[in-house]
Amino acid sequence: MTCSAFRQNGCLLISVTGKLDSSNAAEIREQCIGHIGESDSEVVVDMTDLEFIDRTSLDVLLVVYRSLEPMGRKLSILNLHGLPKEAFEGLQSNYTIECATDLLPKSLPGLVGATA
Repeated sequence: MTCSAFRQNGCLLISVTGKLDSSNAAEIREQCIGHIGESDSEVVVDMTDLEFIDRTSLDVLLVVYRSLEPMGRKLSILNLHGLPKEAFEGLQSNYTIECATDLLPKSLPGLVGATA
């Protein structure tokens, strides 16, 4: 499991790879919050190479979302697919988190086909 971040066109892109489960969720949460604290831009989590996410680990996304919301910043998810997509779909009815495949949402112009 890895979590890396970089800036591209005014956005903070966080790439999460491998399997995100209860064994590494706390570490990834801390890394994400750390990356967010170093930036004041919109946040995009790229899940292109995420193979698995469990229910406990979905809370990582909610912590990121909740930490951005009071600052008026948005969280978007890029390239959500397979098992992670199925797990994430249950959250969508309660939270406003944009999802995109291959291209980033219109609210984040200029960051196209991002990969980490």
